[in-house]
Amino acid sequence: MKNILQIALFLVSLLGLVACGGGGDIVVPVVPTDDKISTVTLKIDKDCIADQTIEALATYVVLKSGDTIVRDGTNTKIEMYHSDDGTKVVCLVNGSAHIVRVVGE
Repeated sequence: MKNILQIALFLVSLLGLVACGGGGDIVVPVVPTDDKISTVTLKIDKDCIADQTIEALATYVVLKSGDTIVRDGTNTKIEMYHSDDGTKVVCLVNGSAHIVRVVGE
């Protein structure tokens, strides 16, 4: 009975550590598989504005389907906003970041 309780406690502790760990970025490399497809890098250079208005959001970098956001530094923070029409935009709080976008046919 004592062994079963110890095993159960161990498994619960292990699950807690695994579920809460990490926190690092997962960057999936974009590897074009076709000669007609390539990637471009877009710098996220628009600083976030404290008062989020429609005019402010219109100045941020627009995300497209398939884009990958890459943080260039360890203390980089970005914010993402979604509009009513489904457009996603990002801005930079601090640090530096860029977007890898697949382009081609």
